[in-house]
Amino acid sequence: MTPKYLLSPIAISLGFVSFNLAAEELRDWSGIYAGGMIGFANTKSTEKSSSDTFKGDVYNSINSLNFSLPSPGTGLAKSFDLPSISSGSSNNDTNIQGTGLIGVNFQNDHIVFGGEVRASFGDFGSSSNTTNHGSGSVTGYDHEGITNTLRLTNYNSVISGLPVSFNGFAELEGNYEQQITQKNEMKFDNTTSLIGRLGYAKGSLLWYALAGVNFSRVAAKTHTTIVESASGTLTEQGGPSHDFSGSSTYLFSGEHTKNMIGYTIGAGVDWAINEKFILRVEGEYHDLGTISVTGTSNQGAYSYKLKQDITGYSLATGLMYRF
Repeated sequence: MTPKYLLSPIAISLGFVSFNLAAEELRDWSGIYAGGMIGFANTKSTEKSSSDTFKGDVYNSINSLNFSLPSPGTGLAKSFDLPSISSGSSNNDTNIQGTGLIGVNFQNDHIVFGGEVRASFGDFGSSSNTTNHGSGSVTGYDHEGITNTLRLTNYNSVISGLPVSFNGFAELEGNYEQQITQKNEMKFDNTTSLIGRLGYAKGSLLWYALAGVNFSRVAAKTHTTIVESASGTLTEQGGPSHDFSGSSTYLFSGEHTKNMIGYTIGAGVDWAINEKFILRVEGEYHDLGTISVTGTSNQGAYSYKLKQDITGYSLATGLMYRF
């Protein structure tokens, strides 16, 4: 075999070797860069309420049955299954997120480290709508006659057809219903982040982990409508029967805006398209902490406090330019 036939495969082999060496050549990632990313963010709030029941005026009206001289001939029996104000539920929503950033890299062999300042924008937040029902009953009797006085409390005169008090034999049956409808909201439209990155460079790729702090101004709102109703019959022995009924609606609302500081962690990869442009793919998890809001009513001294733990994650891709 002549030398010229040997040179062709050797040249091809050397070409592959030189290509692999170039591919493995350590790239310089150091310096200042800026760019933008776009993706989606999923924001989650976990609700915790300081109150799991509400007892309003109508409930007190049929629950305040009293006898002036309790004796073996009188009795009361009450059973109530009250609905709960929202507690322990989780809500989330997914929205488009846009991010602008500027950062700097430092490099020691294959190790690349640095930091970024980021500003992310979008319609972040979550909302929930819940409706809970409850019911109960109360029964009472006075078999002792005229020596006892039967009294019922009718707050705000909500119940109609109910005598305040009378003397004599009587029996009472009452039913109670309550419905709670609650809407909670939490939202913010931007987040500022200070990020630290630590990565490993190989060829055109930089694999990295990140951690940092987030700053957001978060607004929380709560609105609750409680509808209570009661009905029943009070029967006098040898006398009339009194059919009574009534209902009342209570409105609660509250809002709170708070500057919140949380943390973020994540990971991603940068691909150097050339000496100036870098393509990035990244995922983050963030936790902003807890915001509280109190729902109050001008119809009485009733209130509840709702806490929302705010977390979420995002996935994004973007393009960076090296200066």
